[in-house]
Amino acid sequence: MLPYSIGVQLGLVWTQQRTAVVLSGNLALVPARGIVLTGVVGDFAPVRLAFAWTQTDNVRLLLGQANFLWSSTSASIVLGRFSRCGPSNGR
Repeated sequence: MLPYSIGVQLGLVWTQQRTAVVLSGNLALVPARGIVLTGVVGDFAPVRLAFAWTQTDNVRLLLGQANFLWSSTSASIVLGRFSRCGPSNGR
């Protein structure tokens, strides 16, 4: 999950994102877009991170791991802080 204002701060433009994501539960009525960012934490290698960018700030920035083979999602972890994070360059 990526709150709207953080996406804007990273340079994302809502109208340029075409991949719709359907959320459930209390966020079922909130529009969301699927995005991929590249994140760097400390001296670790960059990693690609997929987010549901929501059109609201009433969500926490969350990281989670989806296991598509088992069709379940592990517990999400509240993200601490990135030293640098920006839009993916397609690599």
